Amino acid sequence: MPPPPPAIESEEYAEDYNQVKEFGGAESSIRTDEQTQIAAFWSDNRTGTMAAMHWNAETVMAAQGIEGAELARSLALFTGGMHDAILSLTASKAEYETDRPIAAIHKGDLDGNPLTEGDPSWVMFGNNVPPEDLSFSYASGGGTLGSYFANMVAALIETEEVDIEYRYLDQPGSRAFDNLSDLQAEFGWSRIYNGEHFMHDVKAGWRMSEQIVNYVNSNALLPVGQ
Repeated sequence: MPPPPPAIESEEYAEDYNQVKEFGGAESSIRTDEQTQIAAFWSDNRTGTMAAMHWNAETVMAAQGIEGAELARSLALFTGGMHDAILSLTASKAEYETDRPIAAIHKGDLDGNPLTEGDPSWVMFGNNVPPEDLSFSYASGGGTLGSYFANMVAALIETEEVDIEYRYLDQPGSRAFDNLSDLQAEFGWSRIYNGEHFMHDVKAGWRMSEQIVNYVNSNALLPVGQ
């Protein structure tokens, strides 16, 4: 479970609020073409996120020469830890019950923070569904799962310096990286560019997933006698 999010009255909250308001709106004037492509790629095909993570992890591990029993153990660790990350993410959302940016921005004039100007007409770039149909904001699923993928794969192949072309299974296109840290960062930032999360949501997911990866690798499926 991550620590509580910043107080709504704080400067940190206002900074994150204004950041996603500027970058993540459907009519943003400062989001670049590249950032728009990032938002669109990582926002698509939500129902296939876990399947894509598993497929991409297996592809990277196989390319690194991991096979047979070692590959089976690695995939079991990856899958088990991924479900731990999802459970932790769900628990965090239920514990803190924070608004998504679209709900927060619509009532920004009423939040008690003089640095957050509300805009009832603001629409986020990605996943435009009514605010009441969205899950709570803290922590970010994209922040958590992107960081989990990057950190767990790096742990299993014992390096973060690896070429990867990340794909969804039934979606055209891909995103290419030469290290896993950049993949983690891009996956997280996509949630700002598409207006779905505040940066403190993303950072909470990063911290939480790193702890899960460390725990799983230290305690699960260890060799007999270890």
